[in-house]
Amino acid sequence: MNRLCATCVLLLIVLAHAPARGEDLVLVPTRSVLLLDLLVEPSVVASSTQEQSNASSGAASDSSSDPSSALVSSGSASETELMGLSPATPRRGLPYATQGSVACWFEVGAGSNFDGGWMALGGVGVEWYPVDGFALGFRVDGVGIELNDTPTTGGGGGALLLRWHVYRQETWSIYLDGGCGLVYFAEEVPSGASRLDFSPQVGGGVTCAVSEQVRLMAGLRWYHLSNAQTNSTNPGVDMLEAYVGVTFPF
Repeated sequence: MNRLCATCVLLLIVLAHAPARGEDLVLVPTRSVLLLDLLVEPSVVASSTQEQSNASSGAASDSSSDPSSALVSSGSASETELMGLSPATPRRGLPYATQGSVACWFEVGAGSNFDGGWMALGGVGVEWYPVDGFALGFRVDGVGIELNDTPTTGGGGGALLLRWHVYRQETWSIYLDGGCGLVYFAEEVPSGASRLDFSPQVGGGVTCAVSEQVRLMAGLRWYHLSNAQTNSTNPGVDMLEAYVGVTFPF
């Protein structure tokens, strides 16, 4: 009996102490980990901070000891500005009628065949200068015409042109031009011929600068219309045209 009582008392003591010991078993590792974090983390932070400061000071010393690296970073900006890519240096057009320049023009004119017939023309064109003073161009025109045997009619077309500034100064020039194109009319021009006519033309004129980017132009042109034997009848029309316009590079 005494032995049984002693055994029960011993079991009660063990059970009473068991939760405290289990909690200690759980908390001890946690407290150990927290303690290790507090002990290790300051040294790790100090070490990483030291490494970063060493790296930055090493980079600074490398750049100071190697002038070429500093020149690369500053040179890239300078090269960009020299290439004209900087917003502070906008691109400017080339001087008029110089190699590589491109110009656009608008033109209106009127002509007569001195036999009761007249013509009115308006157009726009663009030209490119592969060499100084010589241009390859293309124009689009609207044409109105009336002849003795043809009622008033209109049409539209385009033409390829060559222009050569035979005499050039900084603010004015004298040129010759010529080319050929096609014009399609609403009615046959002349009557009994065809609606589609070829338009060979040749002439000359002058340009005069009114500002840095704008020039006035004026000239005379022989203008011919015929179907080039594409129809059974091929009466031709010859006009002497005077015109004025404005041209500018872009």
